[in-house]
Amino acid sequence: MAPAVVETIQHINRAGLTPSYINASADGHYIPNDGRVVIRIKNTNAATRTTTAQTPGNSGSGQAIADQNANVPATTGDILMGPFPPSQFNDMQGRLYLSFSATTGVSFCPMRLPG
Repeated sequence: MAPAVVETIQHINRAGLTPSYINASADGHYIPNDGRVVIRIKNTNAATRTTTAQTPGNSGSGQAIADQNANVPATTGDILMGPFPPSQFNDMQGRLYLSFSATTGVSFCPMRLPG
């Protein structure tokens, strides 16, 4: 497998944002995360897909935190996922890792909320 790609965040603003979607990759995707990132995920496939946001962080007592999964309905699935607290979701480079149960028909758009 190839390494996951680091994606560019699209910024939501008062003037509006026309989202540009990225096709899901079997290698997963790294997304810079400052805690104001949300991901819009679409699924046009006839099967439900699961999106996973990995949680490399742990609780204050050292307990592992379960990865966050979201189901994207079949055919016309369109969900929002996030925001993602950096202390739980970021790797050492300040990135969220996003993966998919299957990629056919799945696209997503990483967006940053204004703050």
